[in-house]
Amino acid sequence: MAKVLMVKANDRPADQSVSVRMHDAFLHAYQDAHPDDQVEVLDLYQAEVVLLNARDGNYSIDDMAPYEMAITYMRNIVGLWGIRHPEGIVIEGHHQHSGDPLDIMDMGLRETTALAIRF
Repeated sequence: MAKVLMVKANDRPADQSVSVRMHDAFLHAYQDAHPDDQVEVLDLYQAEVVLLNARDGNYSIDDMAPYEMAITYMRNIVGLWGIRHPEGIVIEGHHQHSGDPLDIMDMGLRETTALAIRF
């Protein structure tokens, strides 16, 4: 038995979208041809998203913000799928600032845990 993940990234109904019809045709044909396989469909327009990122430097300060590419990039990508306000946690600066990097990491991990509980 195989596990198959199908990702649907279109919020229109099938009668208004060729790609949704393609998705549906593939899904039904695959399930008919492989009845023992497990197929999970992830509809990105119904997905809740959390963005988690750890970076050694501090890209939240004004001088560095234009160079931050991870969270900005992912917010833009999930925005294409209709997800406008993903939640996120960033742990940063743990190797850049003086002091104990474990304090920064521990605080970020507590925030991450709290987000997971309320998500």
